[in-house]
Amino acid sequence: LLEMYSVFNLIFVVEDREKCFHKSSVSNEDKKLTIAFTQNDASAFENIFSLYNEAIYRFVYKYLKNREAALDVVQDSFTRLLANRQKIKPDKGIKDFLYKIALNLCYDELRKSKRRKTESYDTLVDEKGFQFKGNVKSPEHDSIMLEMEDFLTGIIDSLPKKEKDALLMKRMSGMTCSEIGRVLGFSERSARKYVKTSLDKINTCFEKAGFTKGGKIII
Repeated sequence: LLEMYSVFNLIFVVEDREKCFHKSSVSNEDKKLTIAFTQNDASAFENIFSLYNEAIYRFVYKYLKNREAALDVVQDSFTRLLANRQKIKPDKGIKDFLYKIALNLCYDELRKSKRRKTESYDTLVDEKGFQFKGNVKSPEHDSIMLEMEDFLTGIIDSLPKKEKDALLMKRMSGMTCSEIGRVLGFSERSARKYVKTSLDKINTCFEKAGFTKGGKIII
């Protein structure tokens, strides 16, 4: 088939790669929010939940691929955040602390379940995550797109843990490499390397499988 499509928003997005290089620090507003939260301000917790609930859910869902388990982890993450609020340092911010909690809970869930069955494509397509974009709607088009999403999920799951964690934090939560490094416990440079390496591996796998050519999906 002759039609060419740009691959979904994970692969070959140069501007997103460039954003990863930008350093980030905790803003004054975040510091004020953290201080209010640690001082038991109920409205501060509501603001934190509103800010991070959806992003945390998307990240956890893509990691566990199970809606019920993801909802449980999100709830537990905010519960633990509330219980440990006195440990949060204003200059570090809440976001890093919250993602560390969520990631550790994901590890715990995977250890308990060992191998959880992936949900159907109908459910996955409803999630705000890795989605392919095309202009032509047809049964054949949809079938190929679903096959590619399945292929992508397999690649991501096969990545080394550090690369997978960094990639999902970047793509599902829009975190900078500086933030990713702080959460995962390595340097911004290492985070940048893990994101780039994971993208390069996905590129290579898609090319070898014949799904893409020159950064474009061929269908």
